[in-house]
Amino acid sequence: MALQLNLLHEQFTEERQRQRDPLKIGILVLTGLAGLLVLYYLWSAYRTLQTKGQLATPERDWAKVEPKVTAAQKRMEDLSGIINATRALDDYIDGRFFWAPLLERIAGCVAPNTQLTSFNGSADSNKAVELMIDGFAAGREPRAVAEDFRQMLLEQFGQNSLGIQPRPRVKNAEPAETEEVVVVQVIEGSPAQQAQVQPGDIVRKIDNRDVKNIGDLSDLSAQIELGRKINLEVQRKGKTLKLGAEIKERRADYKDVKVEFKSLEEVDQIAIISGNHMPMARFTLAMSFKSPAQPGSAGAATRAKK
Repeated sequence: MALQLNLLHEQFTEERQRQRDPLKIGILVLTGLAGLLVLYYLWSAYRTLQTKGQLATPERDWAKVEPKVTAAQKRMEDLSGIINATRALDDYIDGRFFWAPLLERIAGCVAPNTQLTSFNGSADSNKAVELMIDGFAAGREPRAVAEDFRQMLLEQFGQNSLGIQPRPRVKNAEPAETEEVVVVQVIEGSPAQQAQVQPGDIVRKIDNRDVKNIGDLSDLSAQIELGRKINLEVQRKGKTLKLGAEIKERRADYKDVKVEFKSLEEVDQIAIISGNHMPMARFTLAMSFKSPAQPGSAGAATRAKK
């Protein structure tokens, strides 16, 4: 009886053991999976920390240069605004006609015995410039003095000019049939400069034709045809030199120049020049030309008065 009980106990024990084995296996599997998950999360956390560590260096470097980059971007915006404003001003300036160079050139034509009293000018969108010049001329022949001034304007603004600016009459208040035409300025790029004419030279002849006064210089230079070589005879420091020049193109700064008297009459006034009493003449000159520079915005006109 005792033996049977022992056998029965062993059977029950084996049966219970067989029932417990799958549970143990499940527990072991779950424990293994949990361990793998823990290892995976630990590895992910390690990789995350490693990535953050790698990003920390660029972030520190960026924090150092960010203020400079921000300042550079702001500066770039400021410069872009300045550039745009400059371009707008350039466009505006390029479309304007400037009176200062014109007035400077006219002033170089005024002799001591000539006085300008008023100056009115206008420039339209078609590049046409018109001037009205009022003044007085004094001398024994005041009309001739006024004519000299007109010739000087033609010489300075004319299209066939040699590029020689002569000295206004200083010593004599009256015009003379023969006087020295002394060069005071040679225009850059002009035929006279190419011929190596220098300030201080005295122009004697153009193409073997005598240059007796400023009027001759203006008339002879205006008759020169484009592309034709001419001979200049000048006196330099007591020596006579023969120079060659060629007008290859017309001066582009002023075109279609016209200078005419609107009025020229002697007045009952006397000018004292170098202690001499000289009669006077009042004149009004009308001057017109075309300038290649745009004298104003389309449909607009600029005006100058003095």
